[in-house]
Amino acid sequence: MTDGSKSRTNKKIGELLIAAGLINEQQLNEALLKRSTRGGKVEEVIIEMGLVTEETIASSLADQLNLSIVDFKDKTISDEILKLLPGDVITKYQVIPVERIGKQVKLAMVDPLDYNAVRDIEFMLGNSVQPLVTTLSALLSFLETRMPRIARDIREDGWQGSQHIESYDESGPDIDIVQLRSSSSAPAVIRTVNKLLFDAVKTGAIDIHIEPREKEVFVRHRIDGVLCNTSTIQSLVYPSVIARLKIMARMDIGTHQDSQEGRAKIKIGNRSIDLRMATVPTLFGEKMVVKVLDKNRKLKELDDLGILPSLLKRYSALLSLPQGLIMVTGPAISGKTTTLYASLYHLRSEEVNIVTVEDPIEYQIPGVNQMHLNEPDFNFKRGLRASLQQDPDIIMVGGVNEPEHAEIVIQSALMGHLVMSTLYTHNSISAIMHLINLGIKPYAVASSLAGVVSQRLVRRNCPHCLKRYEPNSKVIEDLKIDTKKLSEVRFYHGEGCNKCGYSGYLGQIGIYEILNIDAKLRELISSRASFNEILMCARSSGMTTIEENAIYLALKKITTPEEILRVIPNEDITIKKKDFWEKNILELFA
Repeated sequence: MTDGSKSRTNKKIGELLIAAGLINEQQLNEALLKRSTRGGKVEEVIIEMGLVTEETIASSLADQLNLSIVDFKDKTISDEILKLLPGDVITKYQVIPVERIGKQVKLAMVDPLDYNAVRDIEFMLGNSVQPLVTTLSALLSFLETRMPRIARDIREDGWQGSQHIESYDESGPDIDIVQLRSSSSAPAVIRTVNKLLFDAVKTGAIDIHIEPREKEVFVRHRIDGVLCNTSTIQSLVYPSVIARLKIMARMDIGTHQDSQEGRAKIKIGNRSIDLRMATVPTLFGEKMVVKVLDKNRKLKELDDLGILPSLLKRYSALLSLPQGLIMVTGPAISGKTTTLYASLYHLRSEEVNIVTVEDPIEYQIPGVNQMHLNEPDFNFKRGLRASLQQDPDIIMVGGVNEPEHAEIVIQSALMGHLVMSTLYTHNSISAIMHLINLGIKPYAVASSLAGVVSQRLVRRNCPHCLKRYEPNSKVIEDLKIDTKKLSEVRFYHGEGCNKCGYSGYLGQIGIYEILNIDAKLRELISSRASFNEILMCARSSGMTTIEENAIYLALKKITTPEEILRVIPNEDITIKKKDFWEKNILELFA
């Protein structure tokens, strides 16, 4: 898609019709109001109101966007071209492939402003798309003769053709609870919410952020650890959309000035999805975050995590211990739970009894007894104590954030169980300090702690658009890298292509710092040694730092220095990399 085409997608059909003098703002506002209750596209409502014909809309779009109108009567389209797109895509986006010239496909579109459709189809075909303009009547007339089943599907489920959700400049009047509950059940609102959730699952998003601003409502997805704008919601419809989601999660739709939390379960095809919703009041309305837990996602094994062989050997030594505490640390969305699940999957066997205490259960692991907490009746304390009555060999519990929780976890490890849990700390040494700060006696930490895994997730370079480049000097300085021989070092990044959504990145990989507690470290912990003393001892015992793991991946073209600094603050990078630093790092993980 050309840059000019991308800029055109920022305009909406209603605005183009006003610019062409075909309707005025009052008529557009009236059409938007009707659309909020009946659903469909705004241009369909405008046509039903008798303001313009669909032929006039098509002609206006073609003139203002400098596109051609397709005349199917004079156009011969081969079966080979029609088969470029499956029927569900033609139905969903209301498009017809017309011609392929080299690496470009000409596409007849009812809505040529639908950039999502163009982007998805370009990705699917591996070709660029040149939009052409048609009307829905012309498209259906053509399909009736060539693809009657698809024409029927479009007539029965035409709303799926709309990918673009328009925003509206005015926030409508206050809605009372009766009206809100009624409007939230309107077919158009249900379709909007269903599409919002479906798109998140389709793109692999782990969170949906619905954020009201002054004039519009943004929808953002967290994909590969980074938020990106995906669409907007009409301000007039937004209260009904939030009410619909609240009803699904059994939240109070009448409460707008306080935070709320709720849960829901949905099914998309055969996929079972858990949703955790949370709202907070903001200046322009309620902001909602929906956490998407797709239980059908493949459970990763240890070999799938990207742990380098030398680090995996150290971690496997921890997992082979009969007892002790293994802490997995890192900030939110750093893959801690995934590491724990992969570890339990590796440890499960007929000879051991594994019990987990979780909130929520994100994956179901065959052969593992998983307990779901239900506050306040079955809370963390009761759940962990109940797990100890089940004769466990291995226990996995959720995050340890309170002194009482830490004490029970430590006691469980001292009783002879292998216990695994998580903490929010920057690195492995900080985990030791944090446990002591929670009130655990240093000797108890030293006696129970077997090891600590600190981790982050960095985005992988897209392999389809990889190219050598020179990072900014400030980036190199923040990584504490000696610049004397920097010209000899080759860093790579993705330039951006349709495979990676022009981000330069595709997927994620873990970076790790694994601390195995030995006798020397136990002595230091018991004597309340300083952070630096413990770090120096850990380094002498073979521990590599998390940034060394990350820089190794950058030297291997897997990620970028900028991505390393996105997940590791430069103040946490303290070890200077001087003479032959790149050779030394490569040898660390050989």
